[in-house]
Amino acid sequence: MKISLIPGWGWIAGGVYFGSDVMVTLFTGNSIGEHLDYYIEDNFDKNNGTLLKW
Repeated sequence: MKISLIPGWGWIAGGVYFGSDVMVTLFTGNSIGEHLDYYIEDNFDKNNGTLLKW
């Protein structure tokens, strides 16, 4: 998360995301990113969670 490079609020946002990711992984076995990939694949009919190709 690049916002974590910003001192102050960026560090707080990065810490909250990191803590949330750890908790979600412990409870579900998948990270937040994996949950987002599954959501995109199911709802937007895209493979590998990719909406755009660069």
